[in-house]
Amino acid sequence: QKKREPYIIDQLSGKICNEDSADGHNEMYEKVTHLDTSKDWYICGFWIEEKYLYGRLEGIRKQLRFPGIEDERNINLSDEIRSCNSVSIHVRRGDYLSATYENMFVSLGRDYYEKAVGYIKDRVDSPKFFIFSDDADFVRNEFTWLDDKCIVTGNEGDESFRDS
Repeated sequence: QKKREPYIIDQLSGKICNEDSADGHNEMYEKVTHLDTSKDWYICGFWIEEKYLYGRLEGIRKQLRFPGIEDERNINLSDEIRSCNSVSIHVRRGDYLSATYENMFVSLGRDYYEKAVGYIKDRVDSPKFFIFSDDADFVRNEFTWLDDKCIVTGNEGDESFRDS
């Protein structure tokens, strides 16, 4: 069977590509909520408004089921996370630092993370911090002040969803 190229919605540019729409003036909400489900879609953007999900949560949950963990490294990590008072820290840098997004997002500084860790330590007995990032080298250098931590690495490319 021939692989179909996906139709694309790009929320940032407001463009919808490969669609047979004559007017092209539909608002993004209308585009997203009236997709032709017989086609494959790739949807880019920051979908944080409930209106995009309302009435569709059950179907989304069915589509977003991740495959089970089968490799030894991730099984061991999962066991370790479950065996302690684990706390996840997510440090996103990569695309946030690119020219495209440099004025759209704030890269959080050390003071933010120190305050957050302090808040957790005041409320959780013996927390262990698991740091997920797209910039492990940065995390190794910037989080030297944090003792009980594990910097999670190794899930990249098609496997990067495992760090979510």
